[in-house]
Amino acid sequence: MKSQPVFVLVHSPLVGPLTWDLVAVQLRTRGFEVAVPTLVDSEAIDTPYWKQYVDTVARVLERVPVGQSLILVGHSGAGPLLPAIRQATSHPIMCYVFVDAGIPRNGASYLDLLASQLPEQAEQFRQMLVSGGRYPTWEDEELREVIPDAELRRQVLLELRPRPLASYGSQFLFLIVGRTCLAAICG
Repeated sequence: MKSQPVFVLVHSPLVGPLTWDLVAVQLRTRGFEVAVPTLVDSEAIDTPYWKQYVDTVARVLERVPVGQSLILVGHSGAGPLLPAIRQATSHPIMCYVFVDAGIPRNGASYLDLLASQLPEQAEQFRQMLVSGGRYPTWEDEELREVIPDAELRRQVLLELRPRPLASYGSQFLFLIVGRTCLAAICG
């Protein structure tokens, strides 16, 4: 009997793993194994941010039994990381699921992906980052309608990770190998 795949829920680099908590609980309730890695990065090292995130996930996947298949699920800015995560693990990948996430393009950065869809907004965003700004800088009032529960909103804001230009400007490098199912779920 073939074992069920492990769902690997990768949160956006801008927020924390709390964004996957409710989904992880539902999947576990239905008998699935779930891994929710916490993406880690440092501005103090020269490794591109996307590579630091991929390495973080790869370390978590070392604890998954050899040969166990995975379903890689990326939310928002984690979507473009999924092919690179695939390259960083020896586990078979059943499919990618992109949840309100961009579809990756080799050699493109987050800024490139944004510019391909919203050129004017991407340029304004880039200028804000070049001038030393960080994103996101959401506050309680901005999230009140989207996250009505005050305690949950407070926790999300605690995990918020405003990033500098370097995190949006480095190019993703990966190969898409073989046949992989792609599923896109857009908000």
